[in-house]
Amino acid sequence: LISVCDLAVEASTAWREGKLEEALAHFDRLAKFDEKSSLWPLSVITLRRELNLDISTALESAVERFPKDLRLRLLWAEHRAAAGNKAEALKDAKRLRARGGFGSSDAQRMISLLSTLGEPDYNPPIEVPKIVIKTPPPPGARRPPPPEPEEPQTTAASAAKAAAATATTTTSTAASEPAKSAEAPAAKAAAPASKAGATTTSSGEMFVSKENLTQILNGEQVRKWAAVKIRCEELLKEGMNTQVALCLARTNLYIRKPEETMLLLRKKYPSLLKDNSTKAEALGLLATALEQDKDWEEAASTWEELMKIAPKKQPKPDKHPIDGVPPPGGLSVVDVQGRCAKAFFLAGETQTAGNIAQPLLQRAEMQREACEVGCSLLLDRGDTTLALQIMIQCLVRYKDRPAQESKDLVLAVMKRSSVEELVYLLSNQAGHQVPPESIAELVGYIGLITKESGDVLESCRFYRHSMLQAPWHASLCLNLMHTYSIRRDDLPALAWGLQLYDRWAYKKKLPYAKQFVQAFRGENKDAPAFEFTAQSVGGEMQVEEMMAVGFVFLKLLFLGFPCYSLIEKPRVTEVVEGVKPPWLEAVLALKAKEHDISVKAAPLVQRPWVPNEDTKVAIAETEAHHEVLRQLCDVLEQAKGGRALHLTPVRNEHAYFSCIKGILEANVVPTVPPGVSGPPEPIFMVGDSHVLASAWQIVNVSKDPRTPRPYTIVPAVVTGVKIWHLREASTFYTKVCFWERIAAVPAGAPVIFSMGEIDCREGLSRSVAQGRNKDVETAIRKLADVYVEVLKEVRRRLPRSQVFVHPIPMVLGETRVFTLAFNHVLGTMELREKLKKVGAKYLEFEDTLIGGDPLISNQVIDKDQPLLEHLNLDGTHFSPAYVKSHLEPALIEAWAPSSGSGADD
Repeated sequence: LISVCDLAVEASTAWREGKLEEALAHFDRLAKFDEKSSLWPLSVITLRRELNLDISTALESAVERFPKDLRLRLLWAEHRAAAGNKAEALKDAKRLRARGGFGSSDAQRMISLLSTLGEPDYNPPIEVPKIVIKTPPPPGARRPPPPEPEEPQTTAASAAKAAAATATTTTSTAASEPAKSAEAPAAKAAAPASKAGATTTSSGEMFVSKENLTQILNGEQVRKWAAVKIRCEELLKEGMNTQVALCLARTNLYIRKPEETMLLLRKKYPSLLKDNSTKAEALGLLATALEQDKDWEEAASTWEELMKIAPKKQPKPDKHPIDGVPPPGGLSVVDVQGRCAKAFFLAGETQTAGNIAQPLLQRAEMQREACEVGCSLLLDRGDTTLALQIMIQCLVRYKDRPAQESKDLVLAVMKRSSVEELVYLLSNQAGHQVPPESIAELVGYIGLITKESGDVLESCRFYRHSMLQAPWHASLCLNLMHTYSIRRDDLPALAWGLQLYDRWAYKKKLPYAKQFVQAFRGENKDAPAFEFTAQSVGGEMQVEEMMAVGFVFLKLLFLGFPCYSLIEKPRVTEVVEGVKPPWLEAVLALKAKEHDISVKAAPLVQRPWVPNEDTKVAIAETEAHHEVLRQLCDVLEQAKGGRALHLTPVRNEHAYFSCIKGILEANVVPTVPPGVSGPPEPIFMVGDSHVLASAWQIVNVSKDPRTPRPYTIVPAVVTGVKIWHLREASTFYTKVCFWERIAAVPAGAPVIFSMGEIDCREGLSRSVAQGRNKDVETAIRKLADVYVEVLKEVRRRLPRSQVFVHPIPMVLGETRVFTLAFNHVLGTMELREKLKKVGAKYLEFEDTLIGGDPLISNQVIDKDQPLLEHLNLDGTHFSPAYVKSHLEPALIEAWAPSSGSGADD
């Protein structure tokens, strides 16, 4: 017997290796074995489409069985559009757009579908005056100005497209023969000869069927680069084929192996750089490889050579560059000129760069790389206003592209200007009035780019100004609260959220908002029932955003102050009337509009693990805080109604709400060991959402019950953290958040790290599918090495702290095979030695699954094997009960035999 999980691994492996028929057969079996999952029919349909098989019956059946699956609904809309039923397809696409909840690639597919169906622009741009640089180009440029884009260009792009359409993948014999005759004998020997029996075209190339070519091009678009690379290399072993070789060159660039692309184009298939039919596309790929290799001078020369022959026609909307890699068919002359200008600029030849970029800035396209060069040159001469105007126009022009594509432009401009200048410029446009909400959204968009680039402090300033422009905007408020919380700036985050809710409660008379703020203030007893409708706030999307703000409220309060007493309650406790949570007065006193961003953050409570000196007051404060959390949960649950928020863009915020609500309902109250005077010392748990289960629980690390040593687990959540994002080369904002949490750990306090579940759920298989790693084992070992390097830096910053590594909870069955493997690697002698060198210890847990945890040597990993009953919470996280049954015993075994809490000598 074979398990569903094992069969899924075989199916995924076959797909990754390009064995589509075998993968289809496996997924067909999976769809029959596991009828409750929509993943299998989705995979079947996707594979059938890649194999050019009919998908109508399978798709219709899947949509009927899983009507809420967004990816199936998107496939259904695309299928209807392809079948000519454009009216129904447009309705479906609009519904999907309104619902949201897509990943970036699916969202781009939806945008492309709407564009194909003729849907008008639904996000009107901000209008700014047309930018014209009147200053003449600097004298003494090294090279003459490039040819104007309007001039006719010689190109063989049409021949390449015709070749792909007829599946011969080569251009006419007349176009390719001269280049072949000029090729050196050594170069001919470098190209593999066609094997006996391989079909060739009239030009001598190996024939590749339309199905094979479509398969690899589709795989390239959906980022299955490992499978594409394997398939291309297999086909090229049979003989040379132009389109396959170019696809392989692009794939090597996607997976950041520029040296392989350069070797392919210069040594293995040099005819690609000589043949008129392929020269333009090959030069673009070579120039991109040189860019990735940081050889800017050579890249500039290559782009300059390409400018003379680049195709004039712009690529189709669905053929934008992916990660800067030119799409099949190459780049337009405008994009080539922009890339050339940037390469010259980074090579230090600013005059040449300016000469190339200037005419591009006067065109409607606002080519992005030309804007980067133009803005930098303008800032060098002190013209901040014009640089900001160009940046604004460029951002509006590319608003439907991923935000990170504009990162270089935004960072270059905003590091030399200010958010105040930007807002002033937008608010004082000559000739027309820009709506405040449009200003707010643009400023918030720049805040998003700066946050994802790691500049969290500056991002906070952008979001603050966006909220000043649009104080009713729930989405901006949500992003502001998230960004503030990265820095542990919880008080101003809550103050901004409270301002939003107060406006809706008392100016718009929204019942949900009124009950929420009353619950927050502890005044919501005996509140009437209410219904939160989309009409009351302008749409379902606004409902989701308003509720997400409430979810973040609950999360910050739960993490910022203990909801259980950390001191032993007296047998007889006097009731202390009128005691409020210790943070409430500070939040109410802080005026969000007047609060400016400072370098020093303002957490909810400075030392929440230290209770009030008055025992009665301390107990009353904790109980008041717990009551606020409970009332907020009641209000949020009532407002939620029957909405499936786990399928919307606010699913992450909703997941935190569900987990915290479950923890409060479980009511696992920590106990202080008898005979302990004073509150326990803190032990910090740093990591992803799995930290929630242990928050504010108490562990006794003493082996001797006569001398208890209790510690309070202080949660230090880094939302969305991946170990991979903590590597030295990363600038992602979760890395900033992680080191903020480490900086807040008092000297000598012990620390537990609980990370890696998101890497196992999202990162490992994706890194293999995209060719970043050759297999899962390599990916896991590379990730474990990154973990060790992170802990090495932690040890440098916390030299006296004990450091423990928490195993990844094996709760989710779908990812159990990865979490089991990762925990196994962390527990091996090799990794234990590495951890020992950096002063860290891996915590050994008892079995967490009924029937025992599976061994890594097992042939079958059962994803349906249930957790031990007392560990169940929400299907994703452990119950707090695991602290006593699993975490505490593991800590006792690993605890250093010294008397203090510092690191083991």
